[in-house]
Amino acid sequence: MAELLIETWRLSVLRVRLEVALEQPSVHSDLTVYEGDSPRRLWTRVDPLEGFGLARDRVAPSRLAVPHALVEAVADGLERRLGRQAALWLRLVPPYGYLGGVPWERELVAATDLPVLRVPDRLPVATDAGRSWTVALVVNAVEDPQWAAGHARRLAATLRDRMAAEVDLFPDAGTARHLDAAGGGPQGWLRVHDPAAAAPAGDRQDAAPRGRTRWADWIVEGLGRRAVRAFHAVSPAAFDGEQPLIALPPDPGAPGGWDRCVFVTAEDVERLADRVGAGLISFGSPPENRSDTATRVMADALGQRRPGPTVYCDAGDDPGGDALAWAHAFAADATGETPVPRAPSLFAYLQPEHVQQNLAHPWPAAAAAGPPTSPVAEEAPLPAPPAPGALASPEAGASIQRTFASEDHVPTWVAASERFVDRAVAELVKRGPAPGAGGAYDAGTAQALADLRDLVARHATGAP
Repeated sequence: MAELLIETWRLSVLRVRLEVALEQPSVHSDLTVYEGDSPRRLWTRVDPLEGFGLARDRVAPSRLAVPHALVEAVADGLERRLGRQAALWLRLVPPYGYLGGVPWERELVAATDLPVLRVPDRLPVATDAGRSWTVALVVNAVEDPQWAAGHARRLAATLRDRMAAEVDLFPDAGTARHLDAAGGGPQGWLRVHDPAAAAPAGDRQDAAPRGRTRWADWIVEGLGRRAVRAFHAVSPAAFDGEQPLIALPPDPGAPGGWDRCVFVTAEDVERLADRVGAGLISFGSPPENRSDTATRVMADALGQRRPGPTVYCDAGDDPGGDALAWAHAFAADATGETPVPRAPSLFAYLQPEHVQQNLAHPWPAAAAAGPPTSPVAEEAPLPAPPAPGALASPEAGASIQRTFASEDHVPTWVAASERFVDRAVAELVKRGPAPGAGGAYDAGTAQALADLRDLVARHATGAP
């Protein structure tokens, strides 16, 4: 599906693939730009794994980099050929191992002075509703709660200044103590939730079940019936073998420390974000992070498969949250007035449709997109996807958006339903038309999703 997006929107793209079947495993890349409607590959190259900080034994890496010669080749090629394109897109061709954790943007943004965005492998763009930009901000400090408290306050204030956001802050116990010490009093747009409320009174000494935490239920209960449009988590991470995980104390109200942490997966984060209706998920990597690479790999894995925006931010390089707020503002802006985020501390998976107003070329109709025929596509040709409107009733989504256009908050059940439909539609579009019984099954699934979205719209709007 990513190749279809590249051709449909004629994206200038750096393709990267991991070749492990060869005698010497290596990273192959090529840079392609569009001259009018025709793609032109500027160069191809091969770099050894060691140039990226990768080992051949699949051990989880501690520090990754982009080879300097590759950065120079990209910068030189774009200086001569990019023309009026607004961004460079990075296409990581699965399976690509730990290449999603390489700090591509840190090197390429600085070298090219262009935004660098990652191409997702899902369609269509996630639906969203509500007037206010509402954020659930989760901050967990294992070793430096004073920094975490200061960062949380600055980030919340930046989101407020940049886009009049409302923020629900969920801190761990140590961060909460430093927030209390800083004072400042409550503010209507910032709701700081007490971690002591994460467990019933008298239950503080009972540990959460092994591998589980009280965080998710605390966040859902704290938000009540209000959905949020974005979910942002700032917490250290680590690898368990090859799997990236976020470290959390089982109980937000209990003392922290690495020896007390349990670990949650990217799927856990995604499920929680869906429960509270968040269309955008973002991750902040704190300075105390024992494995920034694990945070990057986790954010990259989610970004590849979600229809909604997924963002990573190096919070140590963005302590005030300016770059992160820029990415949130861009994702929220339907007018195209917000420039494409360009910050070395960020990476973002965005549907090219989000960048519609910023692309140099005319914007084609999504429903008219055909299968990729470009000679530069390295993957097997993909069938043309069904038009998203045929799958999930865009009129219903538009009806929901109109209903809540003047409302600050959307009910959680409405937003969570939209997240479910968005994900299911993305899966259908990615699979493409199936023959025989498979096609009939997909057609029935598509109709069921359309009916579900219509049903949600009718209940949300009070229609019979």
